[in-house]
Amino acid sequence: MAGYVGHTGQIERAGDRFPGRAGHIPIAVVRDEQNDLHAFLNVCRHRGAEVVRESGSRKTLQCHYHAWTYGLDGSPNTRINVFPGSPNLSIGPALPDGPEPTSGYHDYFFGPEVTHEEKEELIAFDSQVGAEDRVLVESVQRGMRAGLLEHGRLLPESECLIAHVQGLVRDALQSYE
Repeated sequence: MAGYVGHTGQIERAGDRFPGRAGHIPIAVVRDEQNDLHAFLNVCRHRGAEVVRESGSRKTLQCHYHAWTYGLDGSPNTRINVFPGSPNLSIGPALPDGPEPTSGYHDYFFGPEVTHEEKEELIAFDSQVGAEDRVLVESVQRGMRAGLLEHGRLLPESECLIAHVQGLVRDALQSYE
């Protein structure tokens, strides 16, 4: 299927990107740091939200939903989590295992005042959330394979606080680019 998505004037410099469509399929068109052009499926591997929602320029691509971050070639690379409570941060890569599954790991960092028990509790909580997310994402992927849904944000009414916090994190990180 041939079609027009945009023109190269929209992506003249490294980091320039814009969203487009190939029929009903959302795509992202990006110029990487090596000046190569890429067009790829514009869907976050975590919750299915569109990653590139507007034209612009960045050093990375970041999903607005849970801040999953991708290289300019579309490759998944970094996940960042901060949980409420004691000072903490988890960060790690996200790597594709095929057309749908993703693997990776998290490194956890805690403030010096955080007790061993608090660390263990938070890591157990994160593992539980990860297991619940996996079940949810696999269910969504099965539903998407049915071909009846084109795309969409999941649970925006019940997860609006998460989306807001992730937006604040995204905006703060953009100021460092």
